[in-house]
Amino acid sequence: MSHEVAARFLADCMETETIGLHRPPPDVVRRVRTRCLSPGFMAGLVPAVDALVLYGTSMLIWYVYVGLLSPATVASYIAATGLGTFGAIVIQYLNGLYGPDHLGNLRRQLPRTLLCWGIAITLIVQLAFALKVTEEFSRVWLFSWLIAGAVGLTGLRILTARLMGHFARAGFVGERIAVYGAGSQGRMLLEHLRAESDDYLHLVGVFADAQDCADEGHAMAPRLVPDGTLGDLLTAAQKGYIDTVILAVPWTASERLWNLVQALEAVSVDVQLCPAPLGAKLPCHDVQRVASIPMLSLWTRPLRSWHGTAKWLEDKIIATGALLFFGPLMLIIAALIKLDSRGPVLFRQKRFGFNNEAIHVLKFRTMYADRQDVSGARRTIRGDSRVTRVGRFLRRTSLDELPQLLNVLKGDMSIVGPRPHAVAMKVGDRYYFEAVRGYAARHRVKPGITGWAQVNDLRGEIDTVRKAESRVVHDLHYVNHWSLFLDIWIILMTFKALISTRNAY
Repeated sequence: MSHEVAARFLADCMETETIGLHRPPPDVVRRVRTRCLSPGFMAGLVPAVDALVLYGTSMLIWYVYVGLLSPATVASYIAATGLGTFGAIVIQYLNGLYGPDHLGNLRRQLPRTLLCWGIAITLIVQLAFALKVTEEFSRVWLFSWLIAGAVGLTGLRILTARLMGHFARAGFVGERIAVYGAGSQGRMLLEHLRAESDDYLHLVGVFADAQDCADEGHAMAPRLVPDGTLGDLLTAAQKGYIDTVILAVPWTASERLWNLVQALEAVSVDVQLCPAPLGAKLPCHDVQRVASIPMLSLWTRPLRSWHGTAKWLEDKIIATGALLFFGPLMLIIAALIKLDSRGPVLFRQKRFGFNNEAIHVLKFRTMYADRQDVSGARRTIRGDSRVTRVGRFLRRTSLDELPQLLNVLKGDMSIVGPRPHAVAMKVGDRYYFEAVRGYAARHRVKPGITGWAQVNDLRGEIDTVRKAESRVVHDLHYVNHWSLFLDIWIILMTFKALISTRNAY
């Protein structure tokens, strides 16, 4: 039937300049604009404006402070400005900060943008030191550019977020989506879109023919938005009211799907196939070709290709620097532990590591040697009598974790990642990995000294399943959204989290 509708649609287009038999649903015309810019197009303008702001502020400061007195230095400042501007834009791009979802979320966008700007300036300073040309540049110019660039980027992000939000709500910017299918799968998709869609998603309508719904074995679903038939869908698309069509049709109906795809070939729209109900529960959706056959990816390795190399370099560089910096402090802590109670300085415990393999994690001993629980089955509670005086201070300040830098150098752990749990750790009367659904997925990356859960105030005792689930949710968010920027952000937030000792005991 879908093929016949498409043929009739094309015949109508050939006979008249306008479409004769089918017209877009009238309410669609009122609510959806024929001229609608994609969020990606709007976001693509931001890097260019960033470059103008950063380059303009730098050269203005140079002209006012340096250029009037020493105009011959302009070439050096142009080169430094170009490198700094280019570096800031590239760092933001690599961390996904130019995506529409980030630009529309000011609270998430602004601190990360300023951090990237600070990193770019730091790299310029390091390069100047390496090339031994620091004397050619004014420190006043550098710090003034740092501040002026931060102010300029802040103003630009505030303006961008407001403009994009305003244009999206007015219908000038966004993705206009039509759903074909009114059965159970279509209802599931609509509920999901209504619950999680943002201002950039404009739902044009739900389209389905009675026969199609009968073939699916479901009654016509209650319409959440104005609807029509496949012919109406083709007409609305041809008139320019639709960007993307999502086919919410069972995958088992292969012939029906093929007919729909053939029908939609007549109009210029993106066509996407909604996954089966199972798809809404899966964390990763991507299409890759294996031997020229498209495959839907359900899971991907978080640290593939250069991401794994970047993470490895990050771990080795930071762990080495941290050991050199904290080495004297670690010697003092070791001496205090020996003076406070009998027993070894270090405590070794078997915990879950990468790919759920067991590793031995090092810590400074914080309990009396004859009372500590190597298995980890017994939780540490507030005021625990097993903890020594020095151990109480170490646990409250998290200094007991410093020996894990050796685990990082060995390759068992990372600086940032989900915290490693003891293999016998329990929540109530059940093992942690049995009580929390999806627990094993957190071990698709190496465990870390600090993590996303820890900087979100999820430290301390885990005495309820709800607390355990909350930590796993944060851990999986880190696994599925890893980036170097996120690692840097977590490291910086760790210092802030260490100030609070509310849940550390």
